[in-house]
Amino acid sequence: MSTTREHSEARLLGPSPMFIALVVAAVASLGAPLITSVATTFHASLDGADDGRGP
Repeated sequence: MSTTREHSEARLLGPSPMFIALVVAAVASLGAPLITSVATTFHASLDGADDGRGP
């Protein structure tokens, strides 16, 4: 029984990091274009808006 569990866990080691990397890349690519509009809306500099700190 434990060999089956080890085999299934080992099989997930490949796709899991790839899926996580894909999700992180998708979220980053969707959020990056918003930095300029958020900075303009809150009258902050792009440097201040880019790193998460306020004006």
